[in-house]
Amino acid sequence: MSALWLYIIGLVCGILLHYTSAQLSSEIRCDHLWEENNVSRICYQFHLQSFLSWNEAKMSCQTQGGDLLSITNLEEEKYISKKLENADIMLWIGLNQIDRLSGWQWSDGSALGFLNWKDLPPFYRERKHCGTFYAGRENKWQSSRCESKLPYVCKKCLASRHHLLYENWKFYPTQCEPNWIPYNRRCAKLQKKELSWSEASAACRSDGGKLWSVRSLADVEFLLNHLDQQDIREAWIGMSSKRKAPVMFQWSDGSAVTFTSWQRHEPNTDIADSDLCVSAQRADGNWKVRPCREKLFSVCQKPGLSRNMTADESCEENWVRHGDYCYGTNSNNESFSLAANVSTYPLAFITNRFEQAFINSLISSKIIPGEPYFWIGLNDFINSGEYKWRLYGIKKWKVSYTNWGNQEPRYNGGCVVLSTGPNLGHWEVKDCEIFLARSLCKKPLRNEIEIDTKPHKGIMSQECVAPWETKPGLQHCYKVFHHEKLMRKRTWREAEDLCQDFGADLVSLSNFQEKQFVEELLSTMYSGNETRKFWTGLNKQNPSTDSWEWSDGSPVVSSFLNNLYPENVSGNCAAYRTDMRLVPLNCNTQEEWICKIPKGVKPKTPDWHLKQLPWVFFQGHNYYFSLINMNFDVAKFMCDMTGSAVTSILTEAEQAFIHKKVKQMSKENQRLWIGLKRESDGSLRWEDGSSVEYTNWKTQPQSNMTSSTAMRDGYCVYMESDSGLWDFVNCQSPYPTICKTNVLFKIEEPYVPMDNDQEYGICPEDWLHYGKKCFFVNQDAAMNWYMASNFCREHGGRLATISNEIEHAFIVMQLFGEKRSFWIGLQQKDYALWENGNVQTYNNWISTQHIH
Repeated sequence: MSALWLYIIGLVCGILLHYTSAQLSSEIRCDHLWEENNVSRICYQFHLQSFLSWNEAKMSCQTQGGDLLSITNLEEEKYISKKLENADIMLWIGLNQIDRLSGWQWSDGSALGFLNWKDLPPFYRERKHCGTFYAGRENKWQSSRCESKLPYVCKKCLASRHHLLYENWKFYPTQCEPNWIPYNRRCAKLQKKELSWSEASAACRSDGGKLWSVRSLADVEFLLNHLDQQDIREAWIGMSSKRKAPVMFQWSDGSAVTFTSWQRHEPNTDIADSDLCVSAQRADGNWKVRPCREKLFSVCQKPGLSRNMTADESCEENWVRHGDYCYGTNSNNESFSLAANVSTYPLAFITNRFEQAFINSLISSKIIPGEPYFWIGLNDFINSGEYKWRLYGIKKWKVSYTNWGNQEPRYNGGCVVLSTGPNLGHWEVKDCEIFLARSLCKKPLRNEIEIDTKPHKGIMSQECVAPWETKPGLQHCYKVFHHEKLMRKRTWREAEDLCQDFGADLVSLSNFQEKQFVEELLSTMYSGNETRKFWTGLNKQNPSTDSWEWSDGSPVVSSFLNNLYPENVSGNCAAYRTDMRLVPLNCNTQEEWICKIPKGVKPKTPDWHLKQLPWVFFQGHNYYFSLINMNFDVAKFMCDMTGSAVTSILTEAEQAFIHKKVKQMSKENQRLWIGLKRESDGSLRWEDGSSVEYTNWKTQPQSNMTSSTAMRDGYCVYMESDSGLWDFVNCQSPYPTICKTNVLFKIEEPYVPMDNDQEYGICPEDWLHYGKKCFFVNQDAAMNWYMASNFCREHGGRLATISNEIEHAFIVMQLFGEKRSFWIGLQQKDYALWENGNVQTYNNWISTQHIH
């Protein structure tokens, strides 16, 4: 069997069988397919002849009860390096920063305290979110594009590692000295003097303590709340490392790092002339690497005294405390209606990831066999299409956090349970009347529940910077990036990165009003018979979950997909179609996209973005609305200078579009020039040469108006902003104007390869890495061979050469599902040489094709 078919069969076997975490193998011993490290009790599986994307490789490992390789210490790195010393190959490991709200992490949940990055290029500046191990020569880590096809290594631990211990979250009444804050048998103190890390560590020791150590997510929550209460943006914690390769972080007491919570693009160890120290951020509690010499506030800790009282005396018997609330479960299986309306205590509402982790640990300690679900207060009982919290059977609050299970929420109009077992803590939609479950209840230590439900009026009253768009009542601005103004369409990850270049995110639809606005935006820009798809932020790529989530962290409150596509395993990213439906697609599909940025935040200007007039797109044309007053001749000159003409209006749809924009942008009862003029023979014509097929007169022009009158008085046509109606006025009147062109200006610079791309073996942005080559598939336009050759040269490459069956298989898989043909670099009369001059040593001609 050829290597091509072996590759394709291996790919199919590796990725088409999709398993949820509940379906993963429970095998805890290394079998004959795994190699065991007898010292560490860890199993490894080396796939050096397979070529998968990072997500495909992760799925392949998980179907066998493991995960992609994590390297947690120097001994493990040496073991792996020894196994691969003759490989000279780049392969996938579990390192990634796919979760947009956090930094680099291992896909199996291991702590990231040991790092062995290649010094150059700086990984955190690239659009590369998945980690590779370069085996054989350097044995160092690099970041690569997750879509690239590479070999990989799987890992499976024989010893169980459990990070959800209830002990981490249990409330312990603690007594501390004055000025120290009690926290579960520890005392904390914020040093409000800016010190270097070593000075801060010494100050803590002189006070009988040490810098704060973080052992669990519960510690992260306490630290975040403590910094927030003290209004401190950032503070030292007790983690540090010498500046040498490999980097090995440890706590100030010398103990090993067993838990990490890095900020986006962290840990960044590319810091010159300083050892590496770690700070915690107030914004999200996550960590950042800083030069140790920097001056920051710091947090100290010391042991506290346990008070002589039961741990949860502040709550009723059999209830437990977390923060300012008490939590309990009932023993009855009942419908949601009974649980929500008849129960003595309110069903729980969950507001953030910390509370969810606490609840996971709580219910795991209270599970009864055969009772795998607990009701919480989330529901869409009235089938409004939006899930909300229902508390005390009366009030509803909007959702700020969600933790849906696989393919959830499956439908609207249901009620929500927490799952136990392998899918611990994930949310599922069930029938409110028929399904029976126990209840998770939550009540405040005090009598009232304080939840901020007021709209942010200051934000909603702000306007958007053109050409970003919004409408009253929304808190964000929106911009559609469509192929007419782009060099090419993008994959989901590329689109998300380009949104972030503006300080924005792919669009999320967090409520009905937002969804309605996006529908209006697309229906205005495109005619109903156009079939287009635009990436949104909805995806299920996060390796720590298997659920749909918005990339900007917004809660998922509706069943947008309505479970219509359960079999589309590879469709992990959702696009909005112009028929107003969200559809799951393969994340590597190239589509247009929509970005979203909060009001009041000025969009950044990326290096690749060509700044231009704020043209507005509508059905194949660009429009520019100038609010500067000028007479008609000056307006005509201004439009001419921008490569356009004073606008024509040819259809009722175009009239409606322009009128809507004019009402949004102009003052009340404003007049604006449009490009209609009377010719010397008395006929009407548009400035761009279009014939007059549609009109919207305020007063129908007199048919007997003489041409001499029109020419003498210089009559031109304006539109009223309020009514949208047209009328004549003297051409010397000073009004704003509207320009129109069918030239669609590109908004991005063409890619220019970096000088060091080839030196360091890095593929340019949007190119796929394979072996020692980079490949780019141009799917945007059909070309003849010579045009295709020029296209590749303009982008710093050549048409592809194919050296062997494995390389051929890689290219075939990139074109999987395509119905078109693609040029390669063979063109000579006898086909003996590739375009780049290399001799042809491999071919795969159709049997009747190679005829001279």
